[in-house]
Amino acid sequence: MKSVALDNVSKSYGGVEAVKSISFQVAKGEFMGILGPSGCGKSSTLRMIAGLEDITSGELRFDGVVVNDLSPKDRGIGMGFENYALYQPLSVRQNISFPLEARGVPRAEIGPRVAKIAKLMEVEDVLDRRPYELSGGQQQRVSLARALVRDPSVLLLDEPLSHMDRHARVRLRARIRHIHDAIGATSIYVTHDQEEAVALCDRVAVMNFGDLQQIGTVEELWLKPRNRFVAGFLGQPAMNFLPAVVHDGHRLRFDIEGQPMMTVRQALPGRGKQVTFGIRPEHIRIGGNDATMPGRVVLVEMEGDVDVITIDVGGVELKTRSGTHRSMAPGDAVMLAFPEVSQHVFDGEDDAAPALN
Repeated sequence: MKSVALDNVSKSYGGVEAVKSISFQVAKGEFMGILGPSGCGKSSTLRMIAGLEDITSGELRFDGVVVNDLSPKDRGIGMGFENYALYQPLSVRQNISFPLEARGVPRAEIGPRVAKIAKLMEVEDVLDRRPYELSGGQQQRVSLARALVRDPSVLLLDEPLSHMDRHARVRLRARIRHIHDAIGATSIYVTHDQEEAVALCDRVAVMNFGDLQQIGTVEELWLKPRNRFVAGFLGQPAMNFLPAVVHDGHRLRFDIEGQPMMTVRQALPGRGKQVTFGIRPEHIRIGGNDATMPGRVVLVEMEGDVDVITIDVGGVELKTRSGTHRSMAPGDAVMLAFPEVSQHVFDGEDDAAPALN
């Protein structure tokens, strides 16, 4: 396994800067996620690490050695793609063995290695079939087997589960994490799916518009988001946001007609400053002695043992996610409580910076 370090790495396509001078490190054996919406620069970052894209500026290092000019085959990587990228005329066995044959691995060694990785990826019973004879999930497992068979020092995975149904994704992501732990590779996993990032990764780098927004454990990103984008991107349903103005000290006045003053846990910047108040759906309580914000139910969505309830508060819709409230119906008046321990306040003028804690 190898460590990976990006030092002010940028990528431009003509006049478009797809990745903007990002820096982070991945420790040996770590499972790192790169998470963000489509077009945020995460796949371009992975392709630069793989050597499939030239680095416009900055340095990429494996174990402290600059590898900017090394070809992909000389970087010791394995890579799994979103689109499988299998050789259709070849059998599954030939697809998996191809990287070993290209490196001149002795034939006597290739067979056992293919058999071992095929068993790990649960494709040992289809080794003599062609890719077009397999399901999408099977093809993806073959693609991952081909990436893993060479015992890579760095495993790079680009949206490998995006074409699968939910059941297959949950099953295969558990298998991916198991294999990562078993082979001890350094893994970097690109995804737009926060659920995958949360389930798989030791740490997650969140990107948007080519910028690295924040990097940390899932707990750090969840509890201490650095900006409104990170706060809103993690969580389903997403964090609720309300416009507000600092009244003084620890008190906010919401920019919603008829709403009460609210005391928050953090010290606030100067009086009159525009801020954005945030709270996650699962942290809003309906009813109780401390419920002070009036609202009206718009929609009740049943999700198994919880309900997602949309509530209109002065023209702003908030979502709650909590234990079942099957007796509620659209039009019902409710009172909401926002526990102080779960509150977030962000700078209203520059969402990239939170208000003072």
